[in-house]
Amino acid sequence: MKHSVLIGIGGCGTKCVEAAIHLASSQLNHHTIYPVIIDQDKSNGNIERLKNVINSYIKMHEAAKGVPRNWPFGNTVFKYDELLPIAPVDENLNFASAIGEPSMSAEEKAIVNALYTPNQMQDYILNQGFKKRAHMGSLLFEDFVEKEKSKDFNEIGLNYLCNQIKSLQNLEITIFASLFGGTGISGFYNIGRYLKTKLPNSDLRVVLLTPYFILKSTDTENEDASLVKSNSDMIATRIALEIYGPEIEKVFNKIFIIGSDLDHLGEETPSDKFTPYGKEQLNKSHLFELIAAATIFNNLNENGVLEFNLPTIKNDLPVQIGNSDISLKQFFSSLNIEYNNLKILLNFAHLLNVIDKEKLFNNEKWKIRQPWINSSDQDTLLGWGLRYYKWFEEMKNWKVFSFDFEPMIKDINPFKLNSLLTIHLYNNKNDLGSLLKTIEQLKL
Repeated sequence: MKHSVLIGIGGCGTKCVEAAIHLASSQLNHHTIYPVIIDQDKSNGNIERLKNVINSYIKMHEAAKGVPRNWPFGNTVFKYDELLPIAPVDENLNFASAIGEPSMSAEEKAIVNALYTPNQMQDYILNQGFKKRAHMGSLLFEDFVEKEKSKDFNEIGLNYLCNQIKSLQNLEITIFASLFGGTGISGFYNIGRYLKTKLPNSDLRVVLLTPYFILKSTDTENEDASLVKSNSDMIATRIALEIYGPEIEKVFNKIFIIGSDLDHLGEETPSDKFTPYGKEQLNKSHLFELIAAATIFNNLNENGVLEFNLPTIKNDLPVQIGNSDISLKQFFSSLNIEYNNLKILLNFAHLLNVIDKEKLFNNEKWKIRQPWINSSDQDTLLGWGLRYYKWFEEMKNWKVFSFDFEPMIKDINPFKLNSLLTIHLYNNKNDLGSLLKTIEQLKL
């Protein structure tokens, strides 16, 4: 059994952890997963969404506890609520106070003033991240790490986490962070260095994302919003890699860099409404987050190298996945993801979405003819199924990839699957454990 600590730093890191939880539902039960989020933007809508995904997974896993199966929901997710998220800075400070600007020398103040306007320095941190403030963010993360080192083991934080997991065997830690935003690029190196010291026997990995979507702000009054745009993202990414360079290799056992370049991103944005932070920030899921999350399920060679190329001879975009260019089975197999398991779960989620859309759970005459449905489980099933299917739908909506998952469900009518479940469970208990065991044995 592998113990996998997944640390998402910032918004992109959070989305990668979400993808990993979704993938865990269809993978063989070789992992105990510990999700952790480090983000100043505590009220971010993406974090709340991740919490809901985690809770849905845990309910499915717990409901089938004691039923032997290799999957689905065979992996264990162990949740520390207080670590979802950890905010590295006191949110009641403004940025000037947080970095100690009043006590800086004249030369240091001159550098700060060259990087940020007075309004930005006086802006209170509250729930904001470090968007486009990587210089400032790295200073604040360094201070955060120093404070963590001095914390008591019983005080919630990274020191607490390390104390909880330090005796575990086969411990793997994966940090997910972007190189083009603010929080991820500010914190991944400092957090990695801290964990290497505290947990020297762990397999420490980092997944770094270069730009993979466009950000466009029409807000001309908000200074921070004007900073959050994509025309400088690739430059920021290159600077970060040049600065950290060899130091990254000293800290991390395995390094993954995933992303695209601005010429191939098109005009697509992660949400219809530009929202740089807060509860209204709800970015749609992206295929690169799935690819990033898949790294935790791969067995790598001794050099920690995972070679992944879309199996196509075409260089132009969009790349069609699930259609004429690349079959879905090719794609998921190249990521070492259990394709057939994924297919069965997607069809089950599709069935639950159809049932919800048609409001069949409210139809007692219909329900009584479906022995696989237990009324006490229907909220648990819907809570998972609606979120899982939405995850696929959102990835499908990025035109740059033309990710078409319809071939996975087009040959299986949802009511055909409903009939299969009814036949298999007709003379059996209709609890969730029996249902998941039946799903594991389905041949679709």
